[in-house]
Amino acid sequence: MSLSETRKRQNKLKSIFTKFVIGLFGIILILWSMPLSELDITTIRGQHIGLTGRWTMTAIGLIIIGYSVFYKPKLPSKMVELEDTICPTCETPFGIGEAPQNELCPRCKVLLEPLKGFYDRHPELKDIKSEKN
Repeated sequence: MSLSETRKRQNKLKSIFTKFVIGLFGIILILWSMPLSELDITTIRGQHIGLTGRWTMTAIGLIIIGYSVFYKPKLPSKMVELEDTICPTCETPFGIGEAPQNELCPRCKVLLEPLKGFYDRHPELKDIKSEKN
């Protein structure tokens, strides 16, 4: 699995989790308001909420649920810019925020990789560096 596919999968999982939490908040708001029961008392910080206020809470809960179901955020497919990267071919490092927008090395036109763990993934390059010294 490539780096960009992994990032897309992580972003999609974050989006699904966020939608779930927002939808759950809407459901809790509707259940808390008890709109169909005229005898139950709903309170917020000790203050009683009337029937109109409870129906307003229900409407807001439905809007929140609709938002969580139908809203599709743009998932960023680009590499996170707050990460050091390196070119696997020429081994040119790019600091935080210095990586090109297209994630390609300007010299080699190769996809950049995160610097963290780079030499663990490419032990043959680590040996070349130590032989030069």
